[in-house]
Amino acid sequence: MSERLAFAVALALSACASPKLPPEPPPAFVQPQPGLGPVRAAIDAGNFTRAKTLLEGQKPTAEVLYYRGLVADRLGSTAEAEARYRDALLADPSLAEAAVNLAALLVDASRFAEAAAVARAGLAKRPEVAELALNLAFALGGLGDQSGALTQFRAAARAATDASTLTVVGHELRLLRQPAECVTVLDAAIAKADSADARVDRGLCKLALRQADQSTADFRRAVVLDPRLALAHYWLGVRLAAEGNRSDAAAEFDRCLELEPNGPLAAGAREKRRALDSTPRQ
Repeated sequence: MSERLAFAVALALSACASPKLPPEPPPAFVQPQPGLGPVRAAIDAGNFTRAKTLLEGQKPTAEVLYYRGLVADRLGSTAEAEARYRDALLADPSLAEAAVNLAALLVDASRFAEAAAVARAGLAKRPEVAELALNLAFALGGLGDQSGALTQFRAAARAATDASTLTVVGHELRLLRQPAECVTVLDAAIAKADSADARVDRGLCKLALRQADQSTADFRRAVVLDPRLALAHYWLGVRLAAEGNRSDAAAEFDRCLELEPNGPLAAGAREKRRALDSTPRQ
């Protein structure tokens, strides 16, 4: 997944937060330019200042321009990053990494029409790149075209080969109220790499599909995979309360509040915790 894709992921089609993605190195080129090994190593290590120095004086090939854009991006120089990504695409219009990052940068700046144009141009050259379809979906969502966004999320799911991209797509399908598709996509994500985010989203979609027991199992697994994910504790508490397991439900709401006492779930968790205390035991 692209270095910049995490920025686009944060711009979901609703107020709900998208899953956090693990940090990943920039994608490798099929035929790396000779002499750029130290640049790549510095980027992989997160030493972007060193990478910038190493790139000085390099012949401005598409790959070098892409790396200059990536380094500028990670150092917070978005205008410079945009210019270098555009230069890289002028040098090689099929360079998917530059198109992915440029489209995501534009989405992050709410320049949705420009982002959509970049993503579409990239897909015309590289239709197999899931991140281009994903960024096009976010751009279309920003333009208010939810039908178009849904089409592109589906395309991203078909093209995706990694768990992170599938998890993001599954999350967005849930937000777009496509629970059956959400479950299918997240089944594939979890098969590749299990994660708490995927489990919570799949549990919520299974709940929408009236598969209550299976949703509880997903929430249970989520709190094991990430004990600090307040959302997982909240929904496990909801399910345990519905099953009549008051003490364990209360413990989950308490854990949610311990983790995020002022978070978006806090008011709901406190209300449900009080309801457990005030409801007479059978």
